[in-house]
This record gives sequence, structure tokens and C-alpha cells, in this order.
Amino acid sequence: MIPGGGAGAFKRWSLANYVRLADRLKQLLGNGTRFLYVLGRQEAAERDALEAMRRPDFAIAYCRPIPELSAVMLQARLVVANDCGPSHIAQGACVPYVGIFNEPNPEWFWQRPRSAAVVPRRLEDGIDTITPDDVLGACRKVLEHHAHIAYAG
Repeated sequence: MIPGGGAGAFKRWSLANYVRLADRLKQLLGNGTRFLYVLGRQEAAERDALEAMRRPDFAIAYCRPIPELSAVMLQARLVVANDCGPSHIAQGACVPYVGIFNEPNPEWFWQRPRSAAVVPRRLEDGIDTITPDDVLGACRKVLEHHAHIAYAG
């Protein structure tokens, strides 16, 4: 989970939405599922909020160097991210990826198999009009496609 968004609030799907999504993904993927939140200096408040939750299924990677983030991304079962620097690492790593964007823009999102972009239903709406269920639907599709590729060998 990458809830950052370097360019401003308009690119940030809220931490509360990410937590709701994690709860839904856990139901889908199993109780043993763990979530790593990748955060930078601009997300200190989110780090504090996550730490206060004391959830054993949540871990935090705070201000980690690019090589470490790359290694983490390569091991991820799924990456869900706002448009931010680490999200581009995930897209470049070609791991299963769901991007949450304030508007459609092919410069920000690499359309490929095992990826999906979620944007507001109406262009004039903000990023927080996207619901956790909207993103969960995209996650299901990406994971189903990934499972079929893996199964086919």
C-alpha cells in the first residue's frame, strides 16, 4: 500500500480508505495476509496513525532508499498506490499493480496485463469519491489475471 502523493492532496486517496481496503483484501486473500505501507516524509501523520493502530498485519517502510523499495516491490503479491514516486517503481517492476488516480492520464499509468487504474467516475469528482469497493474490484481483476498467468505456466 502506497498512500503518498507528492504533488498534493488531490492525488492522495485517504489512509482511512487504504485501511478499509486492507480489511476487504484480507477477507479475499486470507487472515494471514500482511500489508506494508510505504511512506515518505510527507506522510509522517499517516505513519503516526498506522503506528497508533498497532495492527500486527500492518508494517511500515518509512523513508526507505530506492534499492530497498525495489526489492520490496519485487516481492509484493499486489501493490496498490496513489500516483507518487514509489508507485513508479512498482509499475516498472511489472508486479500486479492497481493505481488510484484523480483523473485518467496515460503519462501516469502504464496500461499492461496485471495492472489497473481506478479514477473517479466523473472527472469533476475528487479522488476520495473512489470507494474501497471500487479499488477492491480492480484488485480482484488484477489478481485473477495474475493467477491465470501463473497457472498457465
